[in-house]
Amino acid sequence: MIEDIVARGPYLLFALLAVAGLYLMMSHRNLMKAVAGLYLFQTAAILLFIALSYREGASVPIAADGLELHNPLPHAMMLTAIVVGVAILGVAIAILRRIQAETGSIEEGPTGDEGG
Repeated sequence: MIEDIVARGPYLLFALLAVAGLYLMMSHRNLMKAVAGLYLFQTAAILLFIALSYREGASVPIAADGLELHNPLPHAMMLTAIVVGVAILGVAIAILRRIQAETGSIEEGPTGDEGG
């Protein structure tokens, strides 16, 4: 029982991070929390791709005798996704700061001072 849970650890962590990210994006009116939820969901997707690309007994993609070569493409793509995600996070935070400077709030929806 415990061995099955440990063997599926990365997939359970993916599910936990994905659900937490979706919850943050959907349940809060605060835009910063939505951005944090989006980043958390992206982290879950990257973890899933890395977990799916793992191969038992594989080695680094350098030719070696007796070892199965490992395909580096999924890892390279996820490294690129991490870099793009951090850049998007920085731009989103800059936009949120500008929204807060203009409106005084980063809450979604009407602020109450506009007419219905």
